Amino acid sequence: MPGKTKHYQTLFLNNDRTFCLIDCPGLVFPSFTKSKADMVCNGILNIDTIVDYHSPIALVIQNVPRENLMHYYKIILPEIYSASQFLKVAATKRG
Repeated sequence: MPGKTKHYQTLFLNNDRTFCLIDCPGLVFPSFTKSKADMVCNGILNIDTIVDYHSPIALVIQNVPRENLMHYYKIILPEIYSASQFLKVAATKRG
């Protein structure tokens, strides 16, 4: 969650310690990002405060392969789909 990091933190992502995720407090300059959706996807804005959720979802489905989304969410997506269609399929799956 943005704004909550109080000190330098590391997390190794694999057993041989070759990949490390680093989190540290710092300043983020929103003027350098492309859009508000980009800031949401990059963790600059808190997702609890967003009103427009279609733009960040559109950005995610543009950058994440269809097969990965289907595997992760255990859904079936058409070859071509929009943010609204993705959300509808995911919501239907979750009931």
